[in-house]
Amino acid sequence: MIDQFAYPRGGTGIVYERMCSFVKKQGGNIFLSTPVKRILTSNYAAYAVELENGAIVHYDHIISMMPFSVLVNRLPDVPDEIKYKASQLKFRNTIILNIQSANLFPDNWIYIHSDDLKMSRLTNFRNWVPQLYGLEKVPFVPWNIGVMLRMIFGNGMMQTLLNLVKRN
Repeated sequence: MIDQFAYPRGGTGIVYERMCSFVKKQGGNIFLSTPVKRILTSNYAAYAVELENGAIVHYDHIISMMPFSVLVNRLPDVPDEIKYKASQLKFRNTIILNIQSANLFPDNWIYIHSDDLKMSRLTNFRNWVPQLYGLEKVPFVPWNIGVMLRMIFGNGMMQTLLNLVKRN
């Protein structure tokens, strides 16, 4: 498929670690596992967050990673029609199953275009950054093959996945 693939040598986590380091060097703060009850605004600009524990923390800039449908409900004065439309958004959830197998294919990934299957991609993680797994490419060394499944919460796919895993 391709001869090269640009992927961080330290894995995707290194991108977030460097972003965090940059923010801290600029005098900013990063708060993880800090549930937000609501976002406080003035003139349509966010200036603080109220945490689940009741604390109100003021900021110059707020960056949120919560899903849009959740964010809309944490903002004040959002019209009911917008809240309703946000609640109707569908998200594709991705679950990666690591399967120990021989090197089944030399590419980084293979897309699967079939509505009959509940998977959309096979990923050969070892080919992304060989330095993470060792440079040798011996055909019978265990390789991690990711199976990306298309799943939407509430449609029974999670139970289907659990049943499949139990059977195999």
